[in-house]
Amino acid sequence: MSQASVHQKAAAVRDHREAIEARVSDGTLTLHELFEESGADPVLGETKLLGLVESIPDIGKVQTRRAFEAIGLAETVRVAATSPAQRLQLAERLGLQ
Repeated sequence: MSQASVHQKAAAVRDHREAIEARVSDGTLTLHELFEESGADPVLGETKLLGLVESIPDIGKVQTRRAFEAIGLAETVRVAATSPAQRLQLAERLGLQ
């Protein structure tokens, strides 16, 4: 694989992540939908959950970090690495059931 194609692939992944974050920020992608889509979308599955949750409208950094701490989630956890129980707990703690 040439260096140019590696750079193109990396740029495509960054653009895809930005598009996901934009959908979360504008409310068109809910936390529940984010978890559902993560199984079929490898880029979404490998994205850090903390940044996406902080992007949800009306959910701030402090509330997100407190929820992560209470559940025992690392700030570096990837979307696909969370269990169904952790996902449910996160949604409940954030009031997003």
